[in-house]
Amino acid sequence: MSRAFTRWLERVGQVQEGEGRLVFASALTFFFLLFGYFLLRPMRDMYGVRGGLEQLPYLTVVVVLVMLAVNPIFGAVVSRVARSRFVPAFYRFVIACTLVFFVITIAAPFGRSQWVGRVFFVWLSVFNLFMTSVFWQVMADLWRPEQAKRLYGLVGVGGTLGAFLGSLGTTQLIRIGDALDVGRDDLTPWLFLVAAVFFELAVRASGKIRRTALPEEAFGKDEGLGGDGWQGLRDVVSSPYLRGICGYLFLFTLISTLIYYVQGAIISATAKDDATRLTLFAWRNVGDQGLTLLIQLFFTGRIMQAIGVGKTLAILPAVTALGLAGVAVWPVFVMIWFVQVARRGSNFGLSKPARESLFAVLPRDEKYKAKAVADTFVYRAGDVTGAAICMTLPAGMGAILPAVAVGVPLTVAWGGVSIWLGRRRHALAAAVDEDQGKPSES
Repeated sequence: MSRAFTRWLERVGQVQEGEGRLVFASALTFFFLLFGYFLLRPMRDMYGVRGGLEQLPYLTVVVVLVMLAVNPIFGAVVSRVARSRFVPAFYRFVIACTLVFFVITIAAPFGRSQWVGRVFFVWLSVFNLFMTSVFWQVMADLWRPEQAKRLYGLVGVGGTLGAFLGSLGTTQLIRIGDALDVGRDDLTPWLFLVAAVFFELAVRASGKIRRTALPEEAFGKDEGLGGDGWQGLRDVVSSPYLRGICGYLFLFTLISTLIYYVQGAIISATAKDDATRLTLFAWRNVGDQGLTLLIQLFFTGRIMQAIGVGKTLAILPAVTALGLAGVAVWPVFVMIWFVQVARRGSNFGLSKPARESLFAVLPRDEKYKAKAVADTFVYRAGDVTGAAICMTLPAGMGAILPAVAVGVPLTVAWGGVSIWLGRRRHALAAAVDEDQGKPSES
């Protein structure tokens, strides 16, 4: 890494001496991971809408049931397998699944059936959460609480760039197909193959994290965590702090599902074919990742240090409440595009780094097991609750006003949980710093 780049990191990203190489390796891993995922995400959204808006709540229920089944398996594996072996093995399992979808979807006509689309929707909705959760589990193990506040935004820049370019890659593939007069359905399966390549690059880059960090920084004792597959769920039930984190995630995903349903209604009324919907979803991703990049580069670390983690977490509920009010007044694609861009920019630029920093003050086993429960099962449980609410809403554009009426009061509770979590994290971070003989900077 050049000295000029190191000085830039120190100036813009508040990186201190000795942290630059590790930040770069972490950001590079996140870049490759989200590049691959955001190549596939517009396809997932396209398949979700293709089956009819009324099918989305049922698909969400299936997702959470699969998540419930996978969680104890994940916990059991983490309990027994050294983390330096588990992390690359997990990502290569995802790669293998991606290649299976490539083979299936290219074998028309079966590969283009609605059932294949539904299976892909469920699979990506489950494993995208595990993919990012595993990455942030390693980050929570790697950085101290004070470092997490300063550096998580900068690490997130790598993921944002990957998401931005991955989304842009989907749109450009469609343009190339149009220029070559190749059917769009014939090109989209190749996204699976390209995504698999980037997932493998993420595995290679994650190895650089282990080689760059001191052994005790990266993984502590490189062995299984012990316990059993249900330990994470027991930790969540017994800890008020973990329950608070789960409450924040639950409300976030419940409200996000309501907005996703509203988005589906507006896009279904706006675009009548798969290719147009795929393009709209991809360009929405381009917009929100561009805003996220701006926030992460220049504002995330500074905002968290200036106003604290709790108030940073509360920004997203405030943005969401304003966005819901805007959609109620003007329910058109332009408005839902701006709302989703603002929400997702605030989420990935501010809420996500602040939320991940909540785990930096926890013991190592909770960073892996309890975090996995929160990031996957609780996350999707909020989806299911939101889906159940959506099932009671009128069809099509008639769902918008009832969804807003339900969503706005929930954002108030969501903001309250945010402030409580910030205060509790401050107390736990002070205890961690005291144990390490350092002054608290939380």
